Amino acid sequence: MYNFHKKEISGEKIKNKKMKIKKMMSKILDKIRFRREIKYQREQMKKQVTEGEIPHDFYLKIKDKTQDLFKMKKGDLNYVFYRYYYNFIGEDCITCLPDYLFYGYIFQKISDLSFCKIFDNKNFYSLYFPNVLMPIEIAKVNNGICFDGKNNHISFEHMLMLLRDKTKYIIKPSVGSSCGNNIVILKGEEREKVSDYFSKFKDFIIQEFIEQSDKMGAFSKQGVNTFRVHSIFHENETTIISACLRFGKGDSSLDNLYQDGAFIPIDINESKFWNFAINNHGNKVLDANGYEFRGKKVDFLPAIFDVIKKMHPLLSKSKIIAWDFAINKSEEPVLIEFNLGVVGVRILQICSKGHPFGKYTEQLYKTFLPMK
Repeated sequence: MYNFHKKEISGEKIKNKKMKIKKMMSKILDKIRFRREIKYQREQMKKQVTEGEIPHDFYLKIKDKTQDLFKMKKGDLNYVFYRYYYNFIGEDCITCLPDYLFYGYIFQKISDLSFCKIFDNKNFYSLYFPNVLMPIEIAKVNNGICFDGKNNHISFEHMLMLLRDKTKYIIKPSVGSSCGNNIVILKGEEREKVSDYFSKFKDFIIQEFIEQSDKMGAFSKQGVNTFRVHSIFHENETTIISACLRFGKGDSSLDNLYQDGAFIPIDINESKFWNFAINNHGNKVLDANGYEFRGKKVDFLPAIFDVIKKMHPLLSKSKIIAWDFAINKSEEPVLIEFNLGVVGVRILQICSKGHPFGKYTEQLYKTFLPMK
């Protein structure tokens, strides 16, 4: 007599085994992803031209505090890392973390990386958050399939027609456009170049270029300057950790730090800019393309923080999020993107003055790090 029950149990075992293999492969891919990011950040750190050394007495404090995690000698990469942060935030850098500790020890344990990969896709922002102000969508391509701004399936030729009357628009990958990678700004008459883009990428979004507030144009007129804000959702509440303003260099249309731009840390308690910005070479910058920002008040933060506090609980499987907002002509915050996976550790640690998890930093360190 045939034993159906036995077959059913056997099939369940195979299913469970496949699920375990799938989870294991997902974890391996996550590790590879973060290792690539960490390697990139290390290479960037090696290029920094930060001068001077950490004072000897403070260097001994760092060695004593971190010896359970790693050894540090003058001249090695960890020393360069701390020297970089010391240059901007002084002795507050003692609680900064190297990237591999931030991602490996804490971030991967407090955030659901599978969730991050699913929701960190610009093509679906307007579906997730229809009531949040974002750049006007002209079209999008998802898995090689074209859609208009209202998510109607259209042909590639129809998509090009939509660009005919647009004076300026931006094309960027729906996933993985960090550091300004593969972002293209075009004018209406250049729409045929979209064909070249389409041949390389099968997942991207096309948006109208934002006309920014005149106040924001003081930092850089050609590009759209954006606020980078970090928040954490912990103990059932959203807390703002840090904020800065990113601006491009000269005539650059991008605000990105890695495209030779700079960022100005902001004191979120007083809503004022710090006295200096920091560029991609690790140098302090005292003006933004000629505009002196030292100690000036930041008008737009409360409105941005309100949007974040409404959104982060819906994305709370990602404990820490890096948000990018522009300010339009009507002086309203416009959500450009949110980063759930790679959150920009360098900016975060400087702008938070060595408290990358805000008021929960010490708590999370005690939980996840073998530090003294």
